[in-house]
Amino acid sequence: MLQQLLGISQAKIYLTNFDYPGVLRLEKNYQQVNEERITIVSLWQFGLANILDKISSDDIILVTGSLYFVAEVRQLIKDITS
Repeated sequence: MLQQLLGISQAKIYLTNFDYPGVLRLEKNYQQVNEERITIVSLWQFGLANILDKISSDDIILVTGSLYFVAEVRQLIKDITS
């Protein structure tokens, strides 16, 4: 998935994880990623708030991951924007 997203020339990619059993640990898998467009965010809630502050109405946010994670992100976006 990461390689596919890197194929989008204007994409800014934020990698994070959340507290759930069996979750992929970024410190083991992505700390050595050498790509300017990738940012590793340790607390996804703060990362999302930061992204929402920076985006314009023309920007798109694409959230990938487990359904559990996507549901948590969706709920936080609803809470922030309502």
